[in-house]
Amino acid sequence: MQTQPWAHTTSASALIKAFDILEELNILLVGIQHIGPYILHVIARRVRKTEVVEMYSSYRCGV
Repeated sequence: MQTQPWAHTTSASALIKAFDILEELNILLVGIQHIGPYILHVIARRVRKTEVVEMYSSYRCGV
């Protein structure tokens, strides 16, 4: 079975695009990996703040 000359070009082009997409995903994942701890810190801080406000409210209401 003989392939058309343009078939190799299309395959190579598709592979290059696939690797470009994988590279972009890798860059995105590395970025998430670096910013993830900061996001978790902010979330934890807000949760603690909410818990303190709820505790203070229940204390003031005499619950």
